[in-house]
Amino acid sequence: MTEDQLREADNLIVFCPTHHAIIDAQHETYPASLLKQWKLQHERAYREKLTAKLTDIGFAELEVAAKALLAPSIAANGDYTTIPPAEKIEKNKLGSTSTMLLTLGAAKSREVERVLLASSQLDSEFPDRLRSGFVAKYKALKAEGLGGDDLFVAMYEWAGGEGDKGREAAGLAILTHLFVICDVFEK
Repeated sequence: MTEDQLREADNLIVFCPTHHAIIDAQHETYPASLLKQWKLQHERAYREKLTAKLTDIGFAELEVAAKALLAPSIAANGDYTTIPPAEKIEKNKLGSTSTMLLTLGAAKSREVERVLLASSQLDSEFPDRLRSGFVAKYKALKAEGLGGDDLFVAMYEWAGGEGDKGREAAGLAILTHLFVICDVFEK
C-alpha cells in the first residue's frame, strides 16, 4: 500500500500508544485480517449504539444541539444548488465510514427540518446562524489541510460535542441534514 492508502480512514484502527506499539511490533500475532475483524466488530457495535440513540432523539434534543452549534454571525451562502447525496459523497471523497454515518443521520432529517422551521418562527436568523457555524468550521478544517473522511469525521466530532451520546446523535443528524441539502461540503 502507498503511504496515502495506509493513512485512509478505512484502513485505520485506533489504539492507545502502548497497545499500538505492541500490535505494530507483532505482525504474526496480530495479522491484518485479525485487525480488520476487530475494526468491523468495533464499528458494528458503535453503529448499533448510535442507531439506538438516533431513534431516541427528538425535537428537544435536536433543538439543544442546533443552538449549541450556532455561529455568532451570519455568513450568507448564496448557492442553493443541490446534488444527489451519492454524487456529493463521491465528490468529497468520502469512504464507507462517513457514508455509514450519513446514512444513519439521514433517518432524522425530517425532524431537523422541523426544528429549523420552528426555531425560525421565533428567531428568523436561526437557520442562517446554524448553517454559518457549520460552514465556518468546515472552512477552518479545510484550511488545516483536512479533506475526505478526515474532514467529515472532524465535522462529526465537532457537531457531536463531548461525551453525551444523545448530543452526538443529534449533531450527526444536523450535519447530515446540512450535507444533504448542500449547505456544507463541496457541491
